[in-house]
Amino acid sequence: MMDLDTATELDPNLPYPYKYGAVLLMEESNVDAAIQDINRIIGYRVSPDCLELRAWFSISMGDYERAGDHLVELLRHHVQQWNQADCWMQLYDWSSCVDDIGFLAVEHRILAKDPGKSLVCFCQSLYL
Repeated sequence: MMDLDTATELDPNLPYPYKYGAVLLMEESNVDAAIQDINRIIGYRVSPDCLELRAWFSISMGDYERAGDHLVELLRHHVQQWNQADCWMQLYDWSSCVDDIGFLAVEHRILAKDPGKSLVCFCQSLYL
């Protein structure tokens, strides 16, 4: 833990110490502190691995609804209010770049607009 504290002091924007510290706290059954640590980094840097850890912490507490709601709320801030066609265009653009958060956010927006049909179309688009 001293090494993590030192790393954080040297570079407070470095995500690894927060993630590692949160996992250690989780292993010690200190779930609230683990969530606070991972929320600290999500507050300034949203990344797929941090979102996954945050969801995992909520799931470990048996709070499945909170895990999903928190993820949707975070992704909502990364997507503008687009119509269905705009979502598909953004998904196409982001599928060729390394923007996992943008890709997830657009995918969520598409599935929210047309949950039945969009999933099939989305899966088909991955094969193209």
